[in-house]
Amino acid sequence: MCNSLHLDSVPIPKTGYGWKIVIEKNNGKIISPVSRSPYIKSEGEIIVWGQGGGGFCFFLKKKEAIRANDLHSWLRGSDARQIVVKICYFEGIGKHIETKFLGSYEFEVALCKKFRFVK
Repeated sequence: MCNSLHLDSVPIPKTGYGWKIVIEKNNGKIISPVSRSPYIKSEGEIIVWGQGGGGFCFFLKKKEAIRANDLHSWLRGSDARQIVVKICYFEGIGKHIETKFLGSYEFEVALCKKFRFVK
């Protein structure tokens, strides 16, 4: 998914709630579906973007996250499941319509610099 803002992006609140698609391994580890890397908590339970510009991509609406999750699978093998999880985001950057995520489908996505999973 897109990890950088588009020219038509609009600001979002600095903190709030959203939804992410993640891979949950059978051993309980949560990994990114795109990079296949585990999320690293660096501020207690908070995961911090550490790759320069851009930020973590997520959905502001659960309905959008579920639709994207239903349309595409990043799973490889049978040792995991792909799920939609609620997050609390911090340092919100902006939102835009992503058109290159899944072919001709459009999704409203947002970016933030930090988030934590909500249990």
